[in-house]
Amino acid sequence: RAVRMVWSSFVELVCRVNLLCHVFRPSQQQARDSVNRRSDRSLSGKPNILFVVADDLGWNDVSWHNRNIHSPTLERLAADGILLDQYYVLPTCTPSRAAMMTGKYPYRVGRQHMYIKPLMPAGLPVNVQIMPQYFKQAGYTTHAVGKWHLGFCHQNYTPTFRGFDTFYGFYLGSQDYYFHTKEYYDDRGYDFRLNEKILRGPEVEGKYSTDLFVN
Repeated sequence: RAVRMVWSSFVELVCRVNLLCHVFRPSQQQARDSVNRRSDRSLSGKPNILFVVADDLGWNDVSWHNRNIHSPTLERLAADGILLDQYYVLPTCTPSRAAMMTGKYPYRVGRQHMYIKPLMPAGLPVNVQIMPQYFKQAGYTTHAVGKWHLGFCHQNYTPTFRGFDTFYGFYLGSQDYYFHTKEYYDDRGYDFRLNEKILRGPEVEGKYSTDLFVN
């Protein structure tokens, strides 16, 4: 049995649509123990949990609010999981992500003002425990796919140093879908990562980002 949570947020108009998916699974040992202890009262022990954050997704941009929208996969996830749609978010990427990761108002962790720009030496404070760290304490393995946008000026700000076992995606707020680059004034930088490594090669270059994330 899996519990899937669809977490949709409307955030800054200057960003493209990008996804950040967090997958939390019971550890292998816990999964084996769960199978051994399975009874009529408990199907599979701890559930798998999936959080999906969608930038630029408005209230009326999903099929369960607007029948003119065709989003069967999201609708299926929403129907099978828990739909969270009575809350407010900040109008930009980083503050919204900071609130979701910490469970705090962004001003409590210094991330209330704006999104983190490519050359900005900032991030989510490392002395604040965030969601994947709590899941690991509960025995889960943790994975993040897609956009991070919570800082990368020091390795301690990056996903695999903040509680995620694996990360596949990009650190900045947006990227070219095929070239995986980010233009900032007159500069262009490559931003596609597998854990702490820059990921290059024929398996990603020229490939559509969303397809890579899904596959």
